[in-house]
Amino acid sequence: GIGRGENIFKTSLNEARRNLESDPLVEVLGISRVFPDKITIEIRQRKPHAAVAWLGGYAIIDERGFTLDVRDSLPAGQYPLVTGIDIEPTQRGAAIQGVDSKKMAVMQQLLTALQKEQALAFVSEINLADTERLVMLTAEGLQIDLGRPADLDVKAKWVASAVPELRKQGHTSGILYVTGVNSPVYSAGAPSSGQDNGPGEGDQAGGNGSEGEGGPENAA
Repeated sequence: GIGRGENIFKTSLNEARRNLESDPLVEVLGISRVFPDKITIEIRQRKPHAAVAWLGGYAIIDERGFTLDVRDSLPAGQYPLVTGIDIEPTQRGAAIQGVDSKKMAVMQQLLTALQKEQALAFVSEINLADTERLVMLTAEGLQIDLGRPADLDVKAKWVASAVPELRKQGHTSGILYVTGVNSPVYSAGAPSSGQDNGPGEGDQAGGNGSEGEGGPENAA
């Protein structure tokens, strides 16, 4: 940090940045001298968004893939587990490495969108094995099929509204298709080995798959 009363001309801004960012929860967005006698610092608190498995343990990361902590075990329900990616050994205060650039970009966009809509709490797993068909799971076993990595902000809104509504109706398994910008579609049928293509992109939620006329109408 910077000591009170310290001469601003003798203060190393780079060293001050390094000292502040030695805490992995702190990101320095900007630091500058304001003459005649001030130094301004803009910081952001990094927050845990997800976990990634590695070497028998787990890296706790923020939405940008920055490692905030490394743990031997992952408490159930605390963070969604990102699967379908392999990372190199990491440590607190370092960005995860070894991830395909497309998968990293998709992960960042999805985590940011879900956090913005406060939907991360509904998700127990995010599978990035196929970036052209994103799949998530809830702790109860509901599969959420997001389709291609497009319109993730809109899809996150649907997840945030549809999952609680389905829970109210007692639907905690099956498949929720959120593959387009229109209303999601719910099917009570079990996933078929992860290969079910579901409704096409942008299908209207006018029905509910195998539920038929007697099941819930729209997912949200």
